[in-house]
Amino acid sequence: MLDLERRTGDSTLNFLEMGLYVQMTSSDNPLEDVVSRILAFRTDRNQSTNKRRFDQDALNAAADNHNYVAGTFKDYADTNFRYLKATGLVQSKGRGITVVAEKRVFMEQLVADTGIPDSDRSILITICKGATLPTDNREAALVVLDDLVSQLNRRGVPYTIADRPVHTSADIAVLRAMK
Repeated sequence: MLDLERRTGDSTLNFLEMGLYVQMTSSDNPLEDVVSRILAFRTDRNQSTNKRRFDQDALNAAADNHNYVAGTFKDYADTNFRYLKATGLVQSKGRGITVVAEKRVFMEQLVADTGIPDSDRSILITICKGATLPTDNREAALVVLDDLVSQLNRRGVPYTIADRPVHTSADIAVLRAMK
């Protein structure tokens, strides 16, 4: 979604794009290729005179290509949209989702970490303890906090952290959660 925004100015991802492209890719697929396929789909759809028919044909073609029932793409897209909205990082926009502007800096940091666990033991530890977040790191947490303070001040809500402790990521988490 962030790459879509970089290329088009809008981070919105619609329901069919999720179903036909995003959820049918893996880390083996270069991001630029996935975004290019989504943009080509949008162009073809915009040129179509019958959008409903175009959408159904795209679902049927994907079903044939992947050996799934056409409805599967919609079912999983719905589930993925619900999950992503539950994170608070995205919100509904039309028949799609878009990045929550206030969470952009955090989201950029989150997707920047492309590390893969180096062993089965590391995977087990991550499952048991939970994944680390960028804000578990003091420096990254400060970047997110500074962005949130800046957003508040731009909206006319004066907020300062000058008199608050920011020695650890936990200190910073408390400040990010304050209302």
